[in-house]
Amino acid sequence: MRRLLRLKQEYGQKVSNVQVENKKLWVEASTTDELVETFIVKHTELELKIGLLTFENEDMRKEFHLYKFEVNAMAKRLKWQLSSTGEAVVENFVAHFHEMAEYDGLGLYWRGVAYDEILKRLANLRPQMDLAPLKEEYIPAEASTLVGENEELDNAMDP
Repeated sequence: MRRLLRLKQEYGQKVSNVQVENKKLWVEASTTDELVETFIVKHTELELKIGLLTFENEDMRKEFHLYKFEVNAMAKRLKWQLSSTGEAVVENFVAHFHEMAEYDGLGLYWRGVAYDEILKRLANLRPQMDLAPLKEEYIPAEASTLVGENEELDNAMDP
């Protein structure tokens, strides 16, 4: 009988050891399950963030291409305006050529500019020389302008 009691005690001890070990394994398994679930949730969150960032990236690309298109369109419009404005200025000059106050043409205008430059250099080289009569003869007192030039230029620049 003693032997049976001792075997029962040993068996009871082994059962309790196994139960403790079983509880430890259950705790470990539940912890592992929680970690797996946590990793799954984190993985899903990261996939959603990647999807959102990809969507935002596509939106930004579309917006960039729209801005690029608008800038190119504005540049083309400005080039056209500049070219048409330049043509308008030349046409305006030709149309009102007879209304020029002092000059018979562009050649005389540039000749006047050249004379002015020469007279300035002469004034620097020979400060005692009186250049007033030469200036009156070769350089007009007021620059020639087209009649209504500013108004027509403003109109030509408006599309």
